[in-house]
Amino acid sequence: MACNKKAFDTQKEVAKRANEINESNAKNSAFKKGKILTLRYYQCDSCGKYHLTSMDKHAHKYATNKKYQKEVNKKSFLNKETDYWKRKLGIND
Repeated sequence: MACNKKAFDTQKEVAKRANEINESNAKNSAFKKGKILTLRYYQCDSCGKYHLTSMDKHAHKYATNKKYQKEVNKKSFLNKETDYWKRKLGIND
């Protein structure tokens, strides 16, 4: 199955392009209000080719994996509830 993103056939090819862009961004100090955008690559589950992304691994997995989203959301909910009840009951760790 093909996707409509810019695709690279090999890991070597995509790594070279990511490095070129990252080096260029690092030289441009005004880029993104002083923040350096770092690209990484990943192998696409849909087409099997390689793509570039500015998302870190967690953000990419969260955006593309519904099961992982549910796990993260559940943990976040449980942590918030735990913190709420600890505060409410005056429990200190």
